[in-house]
Amino acid sequence: MESILQFGGRLHPMVLHAPIGLVIGLLMLEVVGLARRRPLAREVRLGLVWLTALTAAVSIGTGLLLNRAGGYPGKTVWLHQWLAVGTGSIIVLAAISAQARRMTVYALLIAVAGGLLVPAGHFGASMTHGEDFLLEPFQKRDRAKPVSTDATGPTDSAVITTDSSTYARVIAPIFADHCINCHGATKHKGGLSLHMPQAIVAGGDSGVPIVPGDPGASELIRRINLPIDDDEHMPPRSKDQLEPEEMKTLESWIRSGASFESTNDSVTESAAATGPSAELATGPAPADAGAIAAIRDRLVHVEPLARGSALLVVDAAAVSGSIGDAEVASLFKPIAGQISDLSLARSRITDSSMALIASMPNLRRLNIGDTAVGDAGLRHLASHPVLEEVVITRTAATSDGLAVLASLPKLKRVYAWGARITPEGVSVFRHTRGDVVVDTGESEDAGVIEAESEVALSAAPQPATTPSLKAVNMVCPVSGKPVDEGFLLVYKGRIIGFCCRHCLGQFLDDPAKFESKLN
Repeated sequence: MESILQFGGRLHPMVLHAPIGLVIGLLMLEVVGLARRRPLAREVRLGLVWLTALTAAVSIGTGLLLNRAGGYPGKTVWLHQWLAVGTGSIIVLAAISAQARRMTVYALLIAVAGGLLVPAGHFGASMTHGEDFLLEPFQKRDRAKPVSTDATGPTDSAVITTDSSTYARVIAPIFADHCINCHGATKHKGGLSLHMPQAIVAGGDSGVPIVPGDPGASELIRRINLPIDDDEHMPPRSKDQLEPEEMKTLESWIRSGASFESTNDSVTESAAATGPSAELATGPAPADAGAIAAIRDRLVHVEPLARGSALLVVDAAAVSGSIGDAEVASLFKPIAGQISDLSLARSRITDSSMALIASMPNLRRLNIGDTAVGDAGLRHLASHPVLEEVVITRTAATSDGLAVLASLPKLKRVYAWGARITPEGVSVFRHTRGDVVVDTGESEDAGVIEAESEVALSAAPQPATTPSLKAVNMVCPVSGKPVDEGFLLVYKGRIIGFCCRHCLGQFLDDPAKFESKLN
């Protein structure tokens, strides 16, 4: 039953606009009819006014259920509630008057209902968006002035005080600009308020928002760092987002202990050395706009790693066939310091490009799958300080190249299926770097699940010796996995190997689709 009541309350934002629109529409129709001396037909008037009364009743009912769930304390919700109840009651009286043909009373009541919509709607918007929502575009807070940390009096407005603490001078204004409209004294979504220290320490439904000394474990920082289209991202995408400098300041304050009393000038001067937004604090300068434009002119995808970050994600998948060593040198050298995620899969690069790639100081993810890069190129990556993920699928890399990657201190994952790496090489790597996941396309204990039984031709003469059949390819043209000699096919005079019966069947369905992988 409780779930049903909560569901009914959450319908309120959906249905509340119906009576508002109907009242306004009814007023406009009555005024136009009066001006043209052609009043509304009685049936039309009665139909509209009773429909308005019905939707008003539904809106009030769902609103009362929503308020029952809590989260909207204070005088604002009280005013909104009783203004809405009063407006709905007047609309019902107007409908009764129209039914009784008391048109003067009807006209007066419907006009009063229209007038009451203004304050009722204003207080409703104040609960949802904050008390300053309507005039906020015309207001500019003085960020040089401190904000009060006094807990007396329910207010979401910045109050000038003589408090010189770092929190009052620097942190509270950030909360005032971006948070307290939804997490203040008059409204605390999720049970959380950020308008004063006591409320911050108390936390909300998700716990305490700040863990002193640890920005990475702080729920506040986690939500701010989520992608903007994530439902949990804060502030919501419709609100003004924090600037990178504000993020640095919050993290630095939390890292320094999140004190509400102390004065710490270093909070605004030093960037976070560790934590989720460390790149914003100590990362590279923004890339040259001309270099970015030149890359995009070649239809290579470039975008920031995160909002406000100078680090870049670069993906040449759309034009991989036109990207070779020369293009890598000319396009990516100017932004080598900003590249964090680079994908050159299926491009024409060779080992020659790897020296430049290895010189990228912020490179964390590299995809060179389906390229001619081999062991000599991978040697350039030896001991790269921040590289975390490397994709070398279907390359000429061998176990020696895989062993080079073992020297990467931050390495977390290697994708190597279809490369020329032996199971023994993988085993040695896993023994050396047990903290790194190596994906070879198969589990360590993979085996043949099912195979056709051998066909015996008892009546046919058997040759003295059976010629050995060997596939011209080492990897399956369908899946890219190693060939199983039990699944061979003679196609256009060549013996083609597959990893399983399923892939062989796919090849037979459309050989032209996979022929290019056999060249």
